[in-house]
Formats: sequence, structure tokens, C-alpha cells
Amino acid sequence: MYRLLFFVMNAAVFVAHQLMQKILAIRQPFADSYLDDIVAMPIILSLLMTEKNWRNKKPLSRPLNNWYIIATTIYLAFVAEVAFPYFSRRFTPDIWDVACYGLGSFLFYLLQKLDMANRSAALIKHN
Repeated sequence: MYRLLFFVMNAAVFVAHQLMQKILAIRQPFADSYLDDIVAMPIILSLLMTEKNWRNKKPLSRPLNNWYIIATTIYLAFVAEVAFPYFSRRFTPDIWDVACYGLGSFLFYLLQKLDMANRSAALIKHN
């Protein structure tokens, strides 16, 4: 339940920021530089978790492995901060972006732990 709410909140923040930045031309330097990077990882990891559970026909409550979260974060940080700038001048590498990807992934990890703890408590209470 918390993971779905967290996904929806991150997606809403991402869409709202894109609308403010691209359509309304409202500039907020910190948000323009780092907000999308922070919310990107929870969105991507939530979608990967859903896809992985559907593909493996597992319950939707099954969490992502910690190493999977770390590997996905490293891979996407490499693509966004090394590969894209190498192939296009439109992209600029920034170590703070990598830190923001890590922060978003860590928030996803914490919420995943909280969600699993609440599910376990509910099962124990129900029995």
C-alpha cells in the first residue's frame, strides 16, 4: 500500500515539475537540477518491481532484492552520467546527480522495508 502511494506521489511530483519547468516556464534552479533525479529512481524501481512480479507470477507484495536496487542505480547512473554525455553534448555529467539517484533509491529501499514490516504486522495481527 505504501509503495503504491509512494509511486503515485513521486510520479505526481515529476509531472508537476515538468509542467512548471517546460510549460509554465517557472524556474527553480535546485529543483530543475536535482528533483527529477531524486524521484526518478523510486518511479523506475517501482515499475521494475511490478514488471518482475508480473513476469514471474509472484505476488505484488514481493520486494526487490537489495543488490537489484544497487545494481539498477549504478547502471542508470552510468548511462545518464557517463554514456549520455559521451554521445551527446546536450548532457552534462554531474556527481550530484549520482548522489540524487542514490538518495531516491535509498528512499525506495526504506519505504519497501516499512511496507514489508507493516504487512508482516498485519498478518500477525490478523492471525
